[in-house]
Amino acid sequence: MDKQTHLYKSGLALLLVPFFFACDDPSNLGLQVDERENEFQTEKVEFTLPVSTIGIDSLRTEHFSASLVGKYSDPITGTVEAISYNSYGINGGQLPDQGDSLQFSRAFIRMKIFDSRLNQPLTGESLSIHLAEDTLYSRAVYLADRAIPYDPEPIATFTYDFNPEIDTVLEIPLSDDFGRFLFTRLDRVTNPGGDYADSLTRSLYYYDPLVFVPGADNQGILGFDLASDTSAIYVEMVNSQGTESYYTFDFREAHYNQLNRDRSTGQLNDLSTEYTPSANTGDYSYVDMIAGVYTKVALQPLLDFVELNPEVIVNNSVIELNAITPGSSYIDNLERLQYYFLLDNGRINGPGGQTAASGQYAMLTEGSYLSSGTDVLNAVVDNQLRYRSNITLFSQVLFNNFSNEEDYLTEELVLLSPRTLSLDQTTLVNSEVKLTLYYTSIK
Repeated sequence: MDKQTHLYKSGLALLLVPFFFACDDPSNLGLQVDERENEFQTEKVEFTLPVSTIGIDSLRTEHFSASLVGKYSDPITGTVEAISYNSYGINGGQLPDQGDSLQFSRAFIRMKIFDSRLNQPLTGESLSIHLAEDTLYSRAVYLADRAIPYDPEPIATFTYDFNPEIDTVLEIPLSDDFGRFLFTRLDRVTNPGGDYADSLTRSLYYYDPLVFVPGADNQGILGFDLASDTSAIYVEMVNSQGTESYYTFDFREAHYNQLNRDRSTGQLNDLSTEYTPSANTGDYSYVDMIAGVYTKVALQPLLDFVELNPEVIVNNSVIELNAITPGSSYIDNLERLQYYFLLDNGRINGPGGQTAASGQYAMLTEGSYLSSGTDVLNAVVDNQLRYRSNITLFSQVLFNNFSNEEDYLTEELVLLSPRTLSLDQTTLVNSEVKLTLYYTSIK
C-alpha cells in the first residue's frame, strides 16, 4: 500500500479531480476564466492496449460452496474434466427411535444445480460415486491439479438427462449397502444405552469423502451448490404404516475440485508454459477460469505517454473491453472481471487480492485509493457486452510512480473472474481493448 500513498501527496491532483472527474468534453468545462489567464489546458488521448492469452494452471477450488462435475470439450480452450471431492456430515431429521417401526427404505443424493456448461440439452450422461481413500482438510488449500485416490468400486452409478431450461436438481440413487451403513449409524444412537449419540451429534464418526466421477463420454459440466438446503444425502425410512421420514447429511464440510485439462484438443494447444502467450489467438483473447485460460493486458502505451508527459493531472480515465456473444446459447459471458497485477516474478498473486494488502496485487475501486481501502475493482459486463471501468485514480498512481522515480505499481494486468469455478467464459476483441484518458497539463 506504500505506493498508493503518493496519490495523496499531490494536493493539486485531488483539488482538480472534482472539476474534471466526469468531464467527457475537454472544451466544455464550464470554467468562467479569461482564456489569456488560463494556465491550464485539457486534452484527451485514447490508447489501444495490447492483449494476449496466457495459461495459468494453479487454481484454488475449495474456498467457495460450489462443486463441478462433468466433462466438456471446447474448440478454443480444449477439454476439461471436473471430478468433485466432498466430505459430508450430519444435518438432521428423523432418527429411528427405540421401539418404533422405522426401517431402512433407500438412500439417495440430491444436488442443487446452480450453473452448467453445455452446447445443447444433455442425454445419456453418466456419473459414478466412489469412496475416497484419504481425508479432506477444511483449512488446506486445494489446487485444481490435486488428485486423491478412491475405491474403484462405486457406491452409485447413474445415467441422466439434463435440460438447463427446466432442470434444477439432480437426484442420484445410492447402493443399498451404503444406505444401510448410514442407517446403522443412526440406529445405534437410539439403541438401548444410546452409546453412540455423542459420536453422531458431535461428528465424531468418520465418513469417507465421496468422489463424483463423470463418464468418459460426457458432453457437459454441472455446477452443484453445496450450501443449498437441497444438496444432501437422504436416508429414507418407512414405518409399519408406510409413512416415509428422512435423515440428511449435508455437504458443508471440506470439498474441492480436480480439473483435468487437455488443451491439445483446442485452438490454444500451444499454451504449454504458464504465462507464455499463445500465438494462435488471432483477433481475440479469452478468459475461461476452469480451463486455466486468461487474458493479459499490457499498459505500455499508457506508460510511454506517462514518461513523455510526467506533469499531468488525470481528470478521467476509463478502460473498456468489448466481448462477443458466446458460441453456445447455453453459455454466458463472465459477469465480472478483475484486474490483477503481473508482479516482478512474472506471476499474479490471486490470494493476495483477498488480503488487507490487496492494492499491491490488484486494481482497486476509486474509493479505495482515496481511503486506503481494500475493495478490488469489478468490471461488470453490460447488455452491450462491454466491461467498462473508471480507473482514474489508478492511472494517477502510475503518473505519481514515475514522478517519484519508483517502479510502476504494475506494467501488465491479468483478467480473471472472482468466481474461480465459474462455468461462464468470455471472448474479448483485441482491437477493442481501449483506455481513454482525459488530463490537464500546464501550458
